[in-house]
Amino acid sequence: KAVPYLVDWIGRSYSSYPNGNYPERALRGFEALGPVAKPAVPQLIKIIGQGDYPVRALLCIGPAAVPALADKYLETLAYTNPPMMNWRNPRYTTSPARIQESIIQTFSQMGTNAEAALPVLIMGVNSKTPWTRAEAALALGNVGQNQPDMIIPVLINVLTNANTDPISQGMIAWALASVGHERPKVVIPVLIQTFTNLNTSAIQTMASRGELPFRPDIYFWASNPSSYDLITHPLVGVVDALASFGGEAKAAIPCLLLAGQSEDATLRDHAAVAIQKI
Repeated sequence: KAVPYLVDWIGRSYSSYPNGNYPERALRGFEALGPVAKPAVPQLIKIIGQGDYPVRALLCIGPAAVPALADKYLETLAYTNPPMMNWRNPRYTTSPARIQESIIQTFSQMGTNAEAALPVLIMGVNSKTPWTRAEAALALGNVGQNQPDMIIPVLINVLTNANTDPISQGMIAWALASVGHERPKVVIPVLIQTFTNLNTSAIQTMASRGELPFRPDIYFWASNPSSYDLITHPLVGVVDALASFGGEAKAAIPCLLLAGQSEDATLRDHAAVAIQKI
């Protein structure tokens, strides 16, 4: 009988006054109830995107919320316009991009508890929309840890696809590394080739001039690494992915030494750390 009250409270505006902070109080209730609060899922999904509290409540409910979230995520895949970035716009919180972002955040934080969402995340990775593709790849890196045989081919395919935009490839490379640690002989050659392709493209020239575009349309929800550089600099993403394999990535040292000679200071720093780790 508490659930309707908790849903009402968590949908109210946040207030810094101790007696008026209904969303925070409601969240304590969802934490206590956990999966018992499953009846609240439909109403929480209706307000998802309106701040962090609905997402946090769904996380408290856990895997029981995943099927409904997956259905809602599938609806947002039809949205192909660039995300609305003006948070002052009244439609910002209800825009499909904002809803998709919130759902991806939820899946990423649930990790392997959200495995029921893998089919729709794979659909997202194969989307023609760059921001959808990159975010879905990052979520797959978290959610698909127990399913490498399913996830690795999907990520390799999108990473090596000529239609994948170069700016997103660093994020996809990191996702591939995070789920492919037990398959170094498969993953490392793909990462090296990705680095070579990016290094010989306009990306390296743009990086050396400090002209890499800011990507406000891509949000990074993975817990590790929490790096702005990974979002804005695809070569850094590939370098960090190679570094995560440690000594198994010795074949990447020539590429990393080349990165260490870049005019771009950020890339040089990450290349030096990667060489040290390897």
